[in-house]
Amino acid sequence: MIRCLFLAIAVYCCFGNKAFCDDTRLVTITINNGTPEFELLPSIEVFGQAPEPFIKSDSDTFEYKFRVSDKDWFNPVDIKLVWKGDYQRSDGSKGNLNQRISLRIRRDFPDSFSFPVFFSNSRTQSEMARLEGMKNPNDQFEVFFRSWQIAEYFRGTLANTHPLAKRASKLFFFSSVSLAKIPDYVVVVSEYANQFVDDAFNNDPKYTDLYNDLESVYWFDLPKIDGYVKNGNCNTAQMVLNDLERKKDSEPLAFKLRYGDGSKVLDEKNGLVAKCIGSPLAQ
Repeated sequence: MIRCLFLAIAVYCCFGNKAFCDDTRLVTITINNGTPEFELLPSIEVFGQAPEPFIKSDSDTFEYKFRVSDKDWFNPVDIKLVWKGDYQRSDGSKGNLNQRISLRIRRDFPDSFSFPVFFSNSRTQSEMARLEGMKNPNDQFEVFFRSWQIAEYFRGTLANTHPLAKRASKLFFFSSVSLAKIPDYVVVVSEYANQFVDDAFNNDPKYTDLYNDLESVYWFDLPKIDGYVKNGNCNTAQMVLNDLERKKDSEPLAFKLRYGDGSKVLDEKNGLVAKCIGSPLAQ
């Protein structure tokens, strides 16, 4: 049995969940159900492909392995969690609850990434106070999933702007912010959390500006080009540049947030990469 720890090295070769051994680097995503008494059905959408289920390795651990593209720097991975039949509605009936979390898979993404998930129908004031008191970065996954569940309930049974819905939505948003600040911005700031606080606080720019800032942190990769050029790794430098140029075209507001209206910053990197590719020392 493979036990995948955070930032550990995956030692098995496979593409998706099929045997496929070669020298291509692979990534293992592991989900640990911190509340195994509730049934969890996780699936994953890798690079825009159709969803595929995780493989259950024991009662509370699920794994999925996939090959990292050798042609792109950025690759989105969307993980869907279905809490099967355990979500208690206001009328006393039970059904499924869906949640999502997105990861930003870069070419230098760690070989293995693990995170915990949690579920409960507790929506008491004391439960929210408990979640608000969890300040350790390692606890933010629990805060993220639990506050989302609580906010979902109060939004549906009371109103988006009810004090209880606002309290849970705010907690949901700031836990998403904390996760997005994980080193190397592995977790993408949640669009759902942003929508919840927009609904609760009438598009307060305090939340919108922070969301937009964290959504554009991939621009921190731009200086990496210099390092790859310096080491003669021209192909990777070109890969980073290509993806950032595509990002500039598809998400112009994010570029403007970081660099204003100036485009010279990319022109400069294009020049560096061009010289690198033309160098006889290029690898």
